[in-house]
Amino acid sequence: MKSETIAALSRVASGISNRPSYAGIREVATSRARMIFSTGIMQGSMAGMAYLNGRFSDDGEIRIPIPFTSLSAPLDLTLGLGFLGASLFGLFGPVGEHVVSAANGFVGCYNVRYFMNVGHSHRMQAGQKQAA
Repeated sequence: MKSETIAALSRVASGISNRPSYAGIREVATSRARMIFSTGIMQGSMAGMAYLNGRFSDDGEIRIPIPFTSLSAPLDLTLGLGFLGASLFGLFGPVGEHVVSAANGFVGCYNVRYFMNVGHSHRMQAGQKQAA
């Protein structure tokens, strides 16, 4: 009888210790929410910059003058690289990862526009018609 009791208690104890641990669920959920939030910030900044380029420029690109030179730079690329550089030095503190997401959106907006123009010029050089 005693050995049966010990065996039963052993089975119960092993069942309790083999239960899945739910301690890491909060961390996983927080990580997933952070990724979704970062994606939203990146897409929002990309869409906002694309709208500004279309709304306030004649050629689809807002350019800002570079001080002390006669050159200018695209606003979206300037904002993106500026925010990335500033966040590397920790200037944004606890919201730095969100600023990096916005900066990635600005740089992404520049890349989309730049390579769209490159593809368009290559199509025209190949003698293909302009898309209707």
